[in-house]
Formats: sequence, structure tokens, C-alpha cells
Amino acid sequence: MNPHDQEAVKARKNLAAEASLKETGFETAKSSRDLVRDKDAAGKLEQEGRMYKTESDLQSQRKSIEERIAKEPGNVDLLQDLAEVCEKMKDWDAAEEALKKACGLKPEDTALKFALGDLKLTRLEDRQLELVRAGKKQEAALVDGELMKARTEEFRRRVKAYPTDLNLRFKLGDLLLKQGETDGAIAEFQQTVRDPKFRSESQLRLGKAFASKGQHDLALRQLAQALEGQAGMTERVKEIRYAMGDIHDRMGNAAKARQEFGQIYEADIGYRDVGDRLAKLESGKDEGTLSLEN
Repeated sequence: MNPHDQEAVKARKNLAAEASLKETGFETAKSSRDLVRDKDAAGKLEQEGRMYKTESDLQSQRKSIEERIAKEPGNVDLLQDLAEVCEKMKDWDAAEEALKKACGLKPEDTALKFALGDLKLTRLEDRQLELVRAGKKQEAALVDGELMKARTEEFRRRVKAYPTDLNLRFKLGDLLLKQGETDGAIAEFQQTVRDPKFRSESQLRLGKAFASKGQHDLALRQLAQALEGQAGMTERVKEIRYAMGDIHDRMGNAAKARQEFGQIYEADIGYRDVGDRLAKLESGKDEGTLSLEN
């Protein structure tokens, strides 16, 4: 049902290994080692099932997998295992090469293509983190832009492969909205709003998207719908009411803006800049600036 679920892929491999053990004499075994005729193979299975914490452990596991691949070059599962180990070692090129080989062997396997996409994103994320830790903020910002574009392209591919997957569409819409691709984001949220699970969040984002286009009436309608069924002054309700107050402020509806900001202020005086916005409105000095955030 969800071919790109990597946890499910791993679970399938674990289950296959367990079935193999049972076939070797589960009913008569006195210990777990008796379940495998080839004690060397058993040792390798045990080794590969361990939690690797040191570089030495990873090197040993990698060597073992590479030896098995040499004997079974068409084994896609082994190539995936190699990619996983190389990723832990941050040998990104080797991990990517292994996954590309796996994709070449099973070009129809969408999960493998998604795993390759995830690897590329993880590589960029790791690079960005290294730059942040090194205090190279400008370079980190450039990588962040590259990462955002890469994520967007990856989710475009996934939506194309699974057009009815609303979870993928919602994530793509979020990415598009953050990058200012408003019309594209609106198109995605107009799909996801049909699902009760995504309805309120989609309406909130549609409201922000329409507001950024200056379509205030459409924005307020979506935000009002997003409030339906919401109880209490939750973070989501605060965000919705703040957006509504901001739009009313832009439209020159000071009384309605004060009403929205006032409800937030009454429940959470420290929420964003709501105190300052309310004070400006009450003093008649509001500048009517838009501060919606994606």
C-alpha cells in the first residue's frame, strides 16, 4: 500500500530472515544457533544484526556485505544494506553508487528511487549542519536554499508517482508555499483539503497563500473554515487568528484586527508580536504591514 515506506522494507527483510531460520529446524532446535546449519553464516547474521557504534564495527560490516555482493552482484537487498552502512559512515558517494546499482537492477522499484532521493537530501542536511557548527552562516544559508529546492523536486517526483497520496501532496504544498510558489501550493492544498486529516491545516495554508496574493476575502473565508471545530486557544488557533488579524489590519479593518489579536493576547501575552500589534491598533498608529509567515 505504501511502497516507499522504508521501515516496511526493513521489516520485510527481517521477516524473510526469520522464515529462513525456521526452515532450518526451528521445531527441534535447542538453541538459536541450532537454527542455522552453517555456523559461519550464523555468525555473520548475528554480526549484521548488531547495533554498530564504532567506525571499526561499520568497516567490518561493510567488508562482510561487500564480500557477499561479490558472490551475488544482483542481490538488491545486499546493495541496500551496503548503502545503509556507507550512509552511517558518511561515505556518501559509495552509498549513492550502491543505490544506483540497485535501481538499475530493479528500475520499476519506486521505493529504491525514493531511498536514493532520501540519501541525497540527507547528504545535503549533513553538509548544512557541518557548516552551521563551523560558524559558516553564509555558506550554510546557500546550502539551505539548495536543500529546499532538492526537497521540492524530490516531492514533485513522488507526487507524480503517487498522485492520490495526499500526504505527499501536503508536503509538496508546504515546500512550494515556503518558496513563494503560491499558485502551485494552492493547487496542492486544494487537493488535500478534501481529506479530514489535512483539512484544517490545508485551509490555514490556503488562507496564507491567498493573503500573499492580496486575495483577502478568499483568505479570510479559508481561515474561518479552518477555525471550525477547533476548541480552546491552541497553537493552531492562535496561528489562524493571528493570520486573520493580520489580514484585517491590511484591509484597514482595525476593529476586527483588534478583536482577533485581543483574543490571542488574552490567552498568551507572549505570542509572537501580538502585544505590539494590539498596542499599535489601540493607539491608532498601526502601519498595516503584512507579517504572515510560511
